[in-house]
Amino acid sequence: MIKKLILTSVLLSLVLGCKKNDDGTSPDLQGSDCLIKSETIDGKPYRTYEYDDDQKLFRIVQNETKANNRVEKRFSFDYDQSGRVTAFRETNLLAPFNNYQYEMHYTAAGLIDTVRKSQIFNSGPKLLETYILEYDSQRHLTKYKWGDNYWRYEYDNAKNVTKWFAKYPSVAPIEGLLAEFGNYDGKHNTYAFSTPTQLINLVGGGGASAQNPGSFKFYEASLTPTQTGVVTYKYNEHNLPTEASISVFTAGGASSTQVYKFAYECL
Repeated sequence: MIKKLILTSVLLSLVLGCKKNDDGTSPDLQGSDCLIKSETIDGKPYRTYEYDDDQKLFRIVQNETKANNRVEKRFSFDYDQSGRVTAFRETNLLAPFNNYQYEMHYTAAGLIDTVRKSQIFNSGPKLLETYILEYDSQRHLTKYKWGDNYWRYEYDNAKNVTKWFAKYPSVAPIEGLLAEFGNYDGKHNTYAFSTPTQLINLVGGGGASAQNPGSFKFYEASLTPTQTGVVTYKYNEHNLPTEASISVFTAGGASSTQVYKFAYECL
């Protein structure tokens, strides 16, 4: 499970807020009027995004990548009057058909400080876990905690995640390095303007990067990388990635490449 989450985070690094320049001003927001519409992996449908008349994302349909057009799960979203996501539901359409709900609780400053995960039964929701979020002075997520466990993130000067640590006391008594990321592209993160998608990535372990990583190393429980990788991108005129080619190399010499493609509707 840890390995799967790390692999997902390579592309699905999220942005919890608009990145500020060093002088406190906002960066170029070219692309902020673009809505992500679909994703494919190696030419197979992966996700489609559906919006209401107010351009709010209300549903994501996710396909099983091993079978064309076989729907695996759906995500749906609730908003408050200010437009913030207050909850989203994960409906799994394949066995064992477990369904979940994630509730977001915000601070007075507008940061998510608590996420409550429940499993949905016919009798109602049952709370499974409560996650506590911590931030630095720049409003970037630094720690994601549940019980005695946590994920911790370190950033570069451009506020992109460079290292991802984890501590699971039931596995090891000390914190360990899970992954390193580098060679960021200076372009908008794929999901920079899709807050609901960022929240899905958040509960899956995604860090808080404003840009897209060009390289990564996965350590898992090892002192040396068990996998390394390189990501190359293609972009549209709004500086958003339309294609990401991810090549992964194992310590044993094996390699593989996956190609993600992204389609947008720019208003």
